[in-house]
Amino acid sequence: MKNSIVHNIINFLLISTFLLLINSCAYFRLKELDKYQFSQDNIYDLVSKEYKEFAYSELYEMHDELDANYFAFKANNILKTKIIRIENPKNWKIPNNYENEAKEEYKKISSLLKEEFTFQYPKLVAKLVSGYDCWLEQIEENWQIKDIEYCKNKFTNAYKKILASEVSKKQKSEISSSSVSGKDKSYFIKGDKTKSVLVFFNYDSHKLSITEKDKLDNYISTLIKTDSNPIIIYGHTDTKGSKKYNLILSEQRALSVSKYFRKKGINNKLIIKSYGEDYPLIITGDNVEEENNRRVEVIINN
Repeated sequence: MKNSIVHNIINFLLISTFLLLINSCAYFRLKELDKYQFSQDNIYDLVSKEYKEFAYSELYEMHDELDANYFAFKANNILKTKIIRIENPKNWKIPNNYENEAKEEYKKISSLLKEEFTFQYPKLVAKLVSGYDCWLEQIEENWQIKDIEYCKNKFTNAYKKILASEVSKKQKSEISSSSVSGKDKSYFIKGDKTKSVLVFFNYDSHKLSITEKDKLDNYISTLIKTDSNPIIIYGHTDTKGSKKYNLILSEQRALSVSKYFRKKGINNKLIIKSYGEDYPLIITGDNVEEENNRRVEVIINN
């Protein structure tokens, strides 16, 4: 009995000492970060600062010394190594109901971080990276539902904003480009967005509805008949279905508009480009129906 009590006391003291050391490590690492002058536009500084704030929250609000120490270490390490890596879910005890989602998000974000253009969005990347790691930490604990939701929204919103910005930039670039495509010999010329129209389609269809035909008729009467410049026709789909199938479907939609113009006596040069799932108006996950993305955009070049 006496030996058992002594044993329990020793274990308690060992655990208490261990936690005290961890707490002390987190404290001093955070104090070291407090001395650092974080830049407002440097990507490494911004990511480090996000980890620092998360570590503070874990230490003083959640009283989680282990995770506080770990993320304080990450904050310091990024400043020293200039390397940004999100946490691999394989190294965390992820509940079964989150396992596949965590792996998919990891692949998606890791792939995005390899792109050079990500350095153009330092604030968004900081939220993306810290938000994902925060989400992993929260789903491993799996009891603070609001925090799980907050962290997920943080990284998913940042991801969507980065993609949306890139889509917008690429569309502007391609419209103003005059390079020839080796596959279909179509090309991009500078277009006037004020002389554009969007035509939408039903799911898995390239047929023009009466409403969309009326929209094109109005477009023809007000703009095309008074403008002899070439017309660019971009076909799009949502993400429902395979990428190969959607690429074909987007071309069929663009062709439907092209044929309708010819039927209406339009003799302008028509330039057709099919994008498939790329450049959505509404960013969604894979295999999602989205009516706003099932469209053709028509632009008259300058």
